[in-house]
Amino acid sequence: MLVCPVCHGHTIGKVGANRFYCRECCLEFSESRRGLQAYRLDDEGELVQLDRDEWEEYAHSSAPL
Repeated sequence: MLVCPVCHGHTIGKVGANRFYCRECCLEFSESRRGLQAYRLDDEGELVQLDRDEWEEYAHSSAPL
């Protein structure tokens, strides 16, 4: 079973090759040779990459940024 690397939620869906979406924290993430990457959707629907510092902030907030 997959676990979200940001919020540790279990409601993960696959959205593409090596790309996943967490319904609990509303983030998309992927794994590659560069490591784990997390993304959020901005107001215009574009993916914005989060840095590691933002992961903790995002995981502990009650609503998406």
